[in-house]
Amino acid sequence: MTWPPTLAAYGPLFREFKHDDVFKWRLLAHEFGLRWQSTPLEHRRALVETEPAPISPGWDALVAAWVDHHCYHDGTQPPDWVFKPSRIYQGFWTYIPSQFEGLIIAAMVHSPAAFLARGVWVEERDLKVV
Repeated sequence: MTWPPTLAAYGPLFREFKHDDVFKWRLLAHEFGLRWQSTPLEHRRALVETEPAPISPGWDALVAAWVDHHCYHDGTQPPDWVFKPSRIYQGFWTYIPSQFEGLIIAAMVHSPAAFLARGVWVEERDLKVV
């Protein structure tokens, strides 16, 4: 399978694995993260320009935070859709299964600003593609 060229094109994959948050995180952080890293800086915004279809309130916030975080670190302006109120989770949310309490606590403590602003806990080290 050829992986989708843009973040918006990942929508069917996110919906297919709607009950597997860890796998969806892997698709975003690793698979799309590899595409992001391998794309020249001047072309990266095109990967996220089109707003992805809604997934769920937590995932909608997480995807916006991921884009905002990476655009910030690249020194580029994120697309306007990441700032929509529908991209902010009302409360706090993480993709980490509840039985991994230690990982959730670490995510609470080490979430980057773009994630905390949207009510999402993600440990910063989990954003690195290796």
